[in-house]
Amino acid sequence: MASIKDVALRAGVSPATVSNVLNQTKAVSAEKRERVLEAVRELNYIPNASARDLKRKTSRTIGVILSDIKSQFHTNLFNTFSSFIQQKGYGIQVAFTDNVISTEQQMINRMLSQGVDGIILTTCQSEEESDFWKGAASYQIPILFVERRIPNVTVNYTGFNNYKTLYEVTSQLLEKGYREIALFCGSLQYSSEAESVRGFREAFAENGLTAADDTVTPVDMIKESAMESCMELLHSGRPQVIICTSHEIAEGITFAVKYNGLKPFQDLLIIEIGEEGWDHSFTSADTLIVSRSASRLAELSAERMFNLIESPAFSDPVYIEMEEDQFAADAISRAPASQPAAKYGGSRQKHLRIMMIQDASEYALTLMLPHFEQKAGIRVDYEVIPQNQALGMIRDMYDDKIPPYDLMMYDNHWVNYMVQNHYLAELTEFLDEKQIDLSNYVPELRRNYIVNRRTYGIPYTGGSQMLFYRQDLFENPVLAEAYRRMHNLPLRPPRTWTEFNHIAQFFTRRFNPASPTPYGATFAGATDETMSCEILPRLWALGGKLWDAYSRPTFQSNANQNAYQLLHETLQYTDDTRLKTSLDQTVLDFLGGKTAMLVAFSEYTPQIIRSEKHDFQRKIGYYHIPGRKTVSAGYCLGLNPFSEARREAFDFLEWISDQNTKYLFTIFSGSPQLTTVFHNYELQRLYPWLYYTEKSIQFSQDRTPPLLRNRLVIPPNQFEQLICMPLRRMVKEGLSAKDALEDTQKEAVRVFTMYGMPKRRGT
Repeated sequence: MASIKDVALRAGVSPATVSNVLNQTKAVSAEKRERVLEAVRELNYIPNASARDLKRKTSRTIGVILSDIKSQFHTNLFNTFSSFIQQKGYGIQVAFTDNVISTEQQMINRMLSQGVDGIILTTCQSEEESDFWKGAASYQIPILFVERRIPNVTVNYTGFNNYKTLYEVTSQLLEKGYREIALFCGSLQYSSEAESVRGFREAFAENGLTAADDTVTPVDMIKESAMESCMELLHSGRPQVIICTSHEIAEGITFAVKYNGLKPFQDLLIIEIGEEGWDHSFTSADTLIVSRSASRLAELSAERMFNLIESPAFSDPVYIEMEEDQFAADAISRAPASQPAAKYGGSRQKHLRIMMIQDASEYALTLMLPHFEQKAGIRVDYEVIPQNQALGMIRDMYDDKIPPYDLMMYDNHWVNYMVQNHYLAELTEFLDEKQIDLSNYVPELRRNYIVNRRTYGIPYTGGSQMLFYRQDLFENPVLAEAYRRMHNLPLRPPRTWTEFNHIAQFFTRRFNPASPTPYGATFAGATDETMSCEILPRLWALGGKLWDAYSRPTFQSNANQNAYQLLHETLQYTDDTRLKTSLDQTVLDFLGGKTAMLVAFSEYTPQIIRSEKHDFQRKIGYYHIPGRKTVSAGYCLGLNPFSEARREAFDFLEWISDQNTKYLFTIFSGSPQLTTVFHNYELQRLYPWLYYTEKSIQFSQDRTPPLLRNRLVIPPNQFEQLICMPLRRMVKEGLSAKDALEDTQKEAVRVFTMYGMPKRRGT
């Protein structure tokens, strides 16, 4: 294990300098400090532990580190570990990593430094972390890997022979005539899954066949991820067999198969590599089970761990692969001569045309639409329109310039404009007839589809803005200390926009060469729609207003000047292409490690979380945006008053309003709307960000332009243009916030007057 002298030698400084940096006892130049910290990272130096001292101590404690407590397999492992270890008179120190490499390394370092007698873990690390394991091995405390190991690194290991299992199962299927076989597994980062894939592919090769790349689908080992990927697969074609490497994956696959109108065993065979309960036969109602015992593996692992503890000097590295799978091969019937056609909705003579606005919900609709088409026997054609073109398309439709749509997706803050222009049919009678209760929706969303107590839309997506940040960077002790020294504040999710700017500057390499990210923040300025959503939360947080009680523009106020100036400063900490950057691109920049913070709508959360799961070093946090004044966001579906397919449209609206549909929509799109969704335990465990989404909706602000007797004074798109005008001129022309807002005030008075700005009372 590295010593303080090793760190000093690597950094080219004295041991005293290393001590000063780590203990913050004396000031050290920034250049030397960075060299020391880099050496600490490279050598995996742990200053608060001594391997030599730890060897002499015994704590009678075993550390158990599991990647995911939600897995039934891991739960069974832990229960057996706990029972066995306690019977030996030892205590247990347990930790869960959620498959984040940095978290796992922190847990291992903590347990080693506290002197545990041994560690049992299911790892999420790979060969790339071999240097870490060299440092951990120097403690000479036994570490036993269960089911997952580090390739090409000598470790103690117990697990199943996953290669053999998948090879034999796949060979049996091929022998019985199956060719369209899909494998759903966990990440190939894990040795257990990589070995499963190797066995699967080699079975094909041994039979003179090749398993195409798209026959293997790595997913998160949770049912929701498997369900989503399976629904994607079933859109492009249907395999004869799906093999699942865990019970959770099999659950998701089974749901997707049934949701798409297929019957397990009859239309498609599902094989689960899992653990059979005492109350199940080899063939369950929906899946064929290859049974393996997590409890037996845990017992064997615990036995080997105590052998390593009791006789460390005489113990060779442990390497055991269990081959105790129980598989009823005769339960597999021979493959049918030909695969029956998929059953989707009969002749589909009925037809529905929908205009959708481009956003993250399109993906969810694509996955779920076949279910509606099959159930209703209605073919749905939908066209996706960019948000900044959608309102113009609706106008063109009513001017007979384009073919009509039956249903239209509209931005929530357009509702008053669309109602007063008779673009929406009233839905009150339809809701009463179908007994659709919109009171289950979040109360704050009602302003998006109810005008003068009449209903004109069905909520489709809904949410508000959230702050996403690189939690792994915010919790890095070196970065946290550097920020504290700079601002005398903790490095935390910012509470104010001023604090947001301080943190953004700290994580911008132009201002802080040691920053791990090029930029501290993002900015979506490609369209007035997206830019206005960047401006309004800052303006509201600082007490700014754009019109007074008489609907007269008030752009030039001091509060507004402060807000625009604060945002102009933020632009220094963003990419130079900020005025051309879309909201989608800001999300991609954040996911790509380009920025440390992101303000985005909650509908992007599933995409962000999926990225976190696939980047094992990264951990993403979420919080309220600074100031907690958010833009109300989302879309509704409205009916064209002149639609000739009203009954088909009503069927679709009834389906999209169904609670089960909304639950799936939340999983796929991140746009919850029902209060029951926010408080569903399973969804809360899967998506802890739901808490922040619900709260942000509750304190969200309406973007509707000023009204006069419930009629718009100015159309939404022109009002957004006015909001963005000052900032665009500040950036492009170098105007001050004061001058830019004074010029915009004059333009706003002209526009408001043109649309009928009301006169002051008494005049």
